[in-house]
Amino acid sequence: MKQTEKPRYTVRQNVRCMLRLAWKREKSVIWLCLGFAALSLGINLAQLYIAPEVLQRVEQKAPLGELLGVIAAFSLALVLLSGLLEYVNLNSGFVSAHPLSTTSTTKPARPPTPTPATRTSSS
Repeated sequence: MKQTEKPRYTVRQNVRCMLRLAWKREKSVIWLCLGFAALSLGINLAQLYIAPEVLQRVEQKAPLGELLGVIAAFSLALVLLSGLLEYVNLNSGFVSAHPLSTTSTTKPARPPTPTPATRTSSS
């Protein structure tokens, strides 16, 4: 059986290094990452709790208005959270792996930088 080599750095050391780099170079990256994580968590929690809440109201034979109110509240929460997540994606340049995201995963190509051979003189 082959022995696997122990990784040179642990996950904790890598995360600490990346946080240190982000703090030194661009502090907003840390806040954008935390916001992205919080919004993604909020969307997943809303999706997780909508079905049990609706089923509980149906089992309790709640009035139709209350049932529709619960559905509307969760729907509004999902729309708002998804909109905020998309806003963070568009303004941060993150490539999103979130299934609700419509942000393109490809960045637009930069125009080529003119070189001395491609510059035209205006003589």
